[in-house]
Amino acid sequence: MKIVFNTNEGLKLMSPNPEYNILMIAEKDVPSGINFKIYDDSELPKDQPFETWVCNITDENKDGTGLTKEQFEIKYPEYKGWSVQ
Repeated sequence: MKIVFNTNEGLKLMSPNPEYNILMIAEKDVPSGINFKIYDDSELPKDQPFETWVCNITDENKDGTGLTKEQFEIKYPEYKGWSVQ
């Protein structure tokens, strides 16, 4: 599974540790307010360089949005103190 999101610098791709809930990791590590999508590895292009990928993530097709530190600690109190981007 991969987390994909857009920033001013372009498309970003994260490969989280599979031991943790991928949605929680995305909400923690994607910058706050930025929409993201979670893809299975098989859904991603294998024959194109990453730099050429395009992913239009909207409010309608997103899997979630990055949280602030405060939002993350309210939603996941058991992980209070984890670093949030």
